[in-house]
Amino acid sequence: MNGKLAMALSCAALMVAAPGATAEEIYRCGDSYSNKPCPGGQQVQAADPRSASQRAQAGQAAKKDAKAADAME
Repeated sequence: MNGKLAMALSCAALMVAAPGATAEEIYRCGDSYSNKPCPGGQQVQAADPRSASQRAQAGQAAKKDAKAADAME
C-alpha cells in the first residue's frame, strides 16, 4: 500500500475510533503536525463536524477502499 493511502486510512480509522475525543490544539509545522507550538507553525482547526453515522460510513468506506487497494497489489 502506498504511503498516502496508508496515511488516509489511518486518519479515517482514528476519526472513527475516537468520536468522543475532545478537541485539542494542533499546529502545522512545515510538513508535519504537532500538539505543541513550533517556530513559524500555524494552528489548524481539527474539529470533526460529522455525525456518528457519517463517521461510521466513512470508516466502512475506508475499509472497503483498503481491501480494494490490497487486491490491486
